[in-house]
Parts: sequence; structure tokens; C-alpha cells
Amino acid sequence: MKKLKKLFIGLKVLYYLIRLAISPGKNIIPVIKLGNVISETEAARKATEKVLEDPRAQQLVKERYGDGIPKVDRLLEYPDTSVGYALGKFMQANGLDHYPFPIDPNDTDEIYVRERRRQLHDILHVIMGWDTSLEGEAKVNAFVVGQAAFPISVIISTGVLIISIFKFPGRVQQIYHDLMAAHLLGKNSRSIFSIKWEEMLEKPIDQIREILEVHQKSEELA
Repeated sequence: MKKLKKLFIGLKVLYYLIRLAISPGKNIIPVIKLGNVISETEAARKATEKVLEDPRAQQLVKERYGDGIPKVDRLLEYPDTSVGYALGKFMQANGLDHYPFPIDPNDTDEIYVRERRRQLHDILHVIMGWDTSLEGEAKVNAFVVGQAAFPISVIISTGVLIISIFKFPGRVQQIYHDLMAAHLLGKNSRSIFSIKWEEMLEKPIDQIREILEVHQKSEELA
């Protein structure tokens, strides 16, 4: 039975990988579905265990903390020097909306962490100054891998590097360097799962970087 389940998961992963290869960056649905499938794997469980090594993150996971990032119109009501306002402008400019998910206390740690990671994805773009290009998405995911090797984040960051060999042959070395730098930033930063982000939206971005323990200036992160 376990072998059949692994085979079934493997086939589903292959299917969504093929869809991503055909249209990378154009459709978020295959990414979400692929993430759902591989959140059932041992690698995902190990990544969650890594998150729980941080006592602060462990407590928030236990509480199932997170009401969700507000919608764009609410974010734009924050002071124009705040991370909340910057996030609202970022989402508005890129045609994005907040990622709401119902917090179910009966969800496993793996599911909660998966959904919380998705919820925080756009705010990481804003804090780090990374855009929504393939490279920008890869940097965000490399940063996350630096904290815990979630399979979907590994696939996206390495997948973009592979795609760059064919799409940006003259920039492969720079992209590789940028992804390694993003990975190290994540590794050396405070766990994103240990912060009550909904309570931080009125603070300036520089102050948020201090809380996250990312000390590079914004121009160095781009």
C-alpha cells in the first residue's frame, strides 16, 4: 500500500512538473497543486521539523497563529511608510490578492506551515525588494530553502536556475550567485514562522528587516 501511494504521488508530481515546464511563471495553479501533493512527502515532514526547532516558531505553529494578510484595499490604508502600505502597492501593481486560508486547529503541522508559507510569500518579496520575475520568485524560494528545505521551494529555485541555462545563457552564473546569496540570507535570518506578521504591518520596512535579522540595505538585496 505504501509503495502504491508513493507511486501515485510520484506520478502526480511528474504531471505538475511537466505543466510547469510548459508554462513557467504563467499559471500559479500547477504550483499550488504540486505543493499540495508534495506536502505529503517525507521531505516536507523533515522541513516542518526543521521549522519546529525554533521555539518561537514552534509556539506559533502550535497556536495555529495567523488571521491572514488583509486585502489590498485595507493594506493601502496603512501609513505610506509602512510595510503594509508597500505590500498593498506591490500587490496592486502585480494584480495580486491576499492568500486567505481557514485556520483549522485540526490541520497537521505540515499543512499549517505550508499554508502559512504561502500566506507570507508576497510580504517576503516586499521586504527583500525582489520582483515577481522568474528570478525574483526563485530568490524568495531560495531564501525559504535557507530556513527549511520545503520540496516546492527547492523545485522552484532549482527549476528557475535550469530554465535560465536556456532562457538567459549569458546570466546563468549571476543568477546562480544571486540564488546562493538569497539562500544564505534565509539561513542566517530569523524564522519567518516565528514572527506575528499581522502585528507588524504598520512598521517601516527597515524595522521589519531588523526583526527578521536581515541587515543588508534594499539595494544590496535586489
